[in-house]
Amino acid sequence: MLTRCKQLARATDSQASNVIEANVMRVAGLVIKSRFPKESAQLLQKSRHFFQQQEGGAPLHAEQVLKQGWIVSLPRLRDMLTEQLRRA
Repeated sequence: MLTRCKQLARATDSQASNVIEANVMRVAGLVIKSRFPKESAQLLQKSRHFFQQQEGGAPLHAEQVLKQGWIVSLPRLRDMLTEQLRRA
């Protein structure tokens, strides 16, 4: 999922392919906002776009994404994605 977030943060033509990606992208965009504002904006916009296309679909709160097990922790997501984006 980290690799996918990195790809979506940097690519202009890719979109979230499912609800899990869209929710993780939104949370990832929030946690990297201060360090990577451009990539954060990309992730947030793509997540928003995905949910706008889904009838009745709405993003989950970060704590719900954690409870679903889609991410382990917010600090870990931030640190690991930050490292991946720095390497790229």
